[in-house]
Amino acid sequence: MAKILITALGSGTYNKEKKEKEYKPATYYVEEGNPLEKTEFIASAIDEKWEMDKIIFIGTTGSMWSNIYKFYCKNKSITMNDEYYDKLKNTELTANKDTPVEKLEIEKFNNTFGGKIKGIVIKYGVNDIENLENFHSIIEIEKEIEDGDEIFIDITHSFRSMSFWLFLIMTYLKDVSNKNIDIKNITYGMFEAQNEKKETPIVSLNLFVDILKWFKGASELKNYGNSYSILDELEKNLMNKEIKNEIEIFSDTMNINYIDSIEESLKNFNTIKDKLNNLEGPGKYIIPQVFKNFINTFELPNKEKLSNEEKKYLLRAKLAKWHFDQKRYSMAAININEAVVDFIMDALNFPNIDTEIKTDKTRLAKIWLEQIKEVEDKEIKKYGIMYVETRSIRNKIAHSLDNKRDLKEDIKNLKEYSNNIFNLLLSKDLVKEKDSKLGLSEKLKREYEEEEEKKKENEKKGDFNLFVISDKGLDSEEIVTIKNKFKIAEQPIYLSKKEKEKWKSACEKNDKESLEHFKEIINDKTKEGDYILIIGDFEYKNELEEYSNSKNLKVIKVVFKRSFEVL
Repeated sequence: MAKILITALGSGTYNKEKKEKEYKPATYYVEEGNPLEKTEFIASAIDEKWEMDKIIFIGTTGSMWSNIYKFYCKNKSITMNDEYYDKLKNTELTANKDTPVEKLEIEKFNNTFGGKIKGIVIKYGVNDIENLENFHSIIEIEKEIEDGDEIFIDITHSFRSMSFWLFLIMTYLKDVSNKNIDIKNITYGMFEAQNEKKETPIVSLNLFVDILKWFKGASELKNYGNSYSILDELEKNLMNKEIKNEIEIFSDTMNINYIDSIEESLKNFNTIKDKLNNLEGPGKYIIPQVFKNFINTFELPNKEKLSNEEKKYLLRAKLAKWHFDQKRYSMAAININEAVVDFIMDALNFPNIDTEIKTDKTRLAKIWLEQIKEVEDKEIKKYGIMYVETRSIRNKIAHSLDNKRDLKEDIKNLKEYSNNIFNLLLSKDLVKEKDSKLGLSEKLKREYEEEEEKKKENEKKGDFNLFVISDKGLDSEEIVTIKNKFKIAEQPIYLSKKEKEKWKSACEKNDKESLEHFKEIINDKTKEGDYILIIGDFEYKNELEEYSNSKNLKVIKVVFKRSFEVL
């Protein structure tokens, strides 16, 4: 672990008698009453205080390289090359913005000190091209640093833009570089604050770094719902534990998308408003604003008049918009899809199906949405289109199905849906009116009641079949396992040879035409109460399983090898 000082080298003041540039000597101190040795260079004072292993100077062709060269040759008992010293002095005395950096031959300077003292020469930075070249040169500092090193940065000398460069170095090393380093101190020799003894304080600017960390944490929390950086700062500053816990819970629930927990967190934000005003330090100005932003973003109009169901799907609509704005497209698709289903369940008063599986509980709303997509009335069909499209996006994400042709179109659709869904979910009366004219929900409810009666009759009869959709059969051990666990006939029903080939092809093509074809096969080969096992990497496999559920089939899933459970 090395201690490395990165500092700027300015042009100093020209001494006519010595015919060279120099800094005015100063006596620096870190703790008043403990002055350091008088020196021209603050780098020397910092070295005396913290014992640096390496010092890196950054300057232009006009910086006083000759003086620093002479100083460290003497300091480290190295014989000075007079010819090179004169060349450095002559170059810096005549340098201007057009002087090539190569003229300094900085490699000779660096080789003199065996890597302990290093110079980096940059241009004056009068335009973007020069500044970009400077950036490339300065970023090379990363090569001088190893994991575990402690970095000290001093911004006392050089022209004003150098302070920005040094802060950029700090940010790069801390947030971008793969090196695990510690920014130990940022210092400034404040000549204008000398004490009565004319001693100059070395002021720590570490608070600036802490404030930047707060900004970074606030940005992550505001834009992505991630609290992990800001929690570190809360921990360091011993902030109110209740505030810390609420932020942590909110962040976790946002990332895992637990709607009830998100709703609870937003309620709790309101209850701790007063405690936010008692915060101290940078958090006092950052945390309350972040909380306020979240409360405003997810605030529901006329909330007191909304039912619990309405609050949940409207909150999902708000979440969808927020996730889309943060480019979290999968979360946007999930929330849009869930919100529109829950909305239709509520608006049309569909019954919850008696099952432990949530996706099956809302089966009637999903069938309604699939069918409404095919009607001509654009005002109502948009709900079905939104549901089917976001379901398709969910399935692609869940199965890591990469289709570059669909990518831009999917994002375009998600943008439209996330912008419009909240207002669409406020149009309950419109949906009721349109559905009443079509008679679709009443038809589905009636069919469901009839299916339930048939199911009860079939359950009394027992002896259900197992239909297997796969390009292969089950082995004898698997059949025995299923027979022992579920009430089925002696032998499973398989696809025909031709149908197996079509299934294999469907898993390769992942096309909707195959989806419709296998829905027809399911209709032909099963009756209510039968079991179905679908094996294969088919994009629309989930939709086939949902369709099977809608037909009152019991969908079996392979949990582990030769281990099966009903969905």
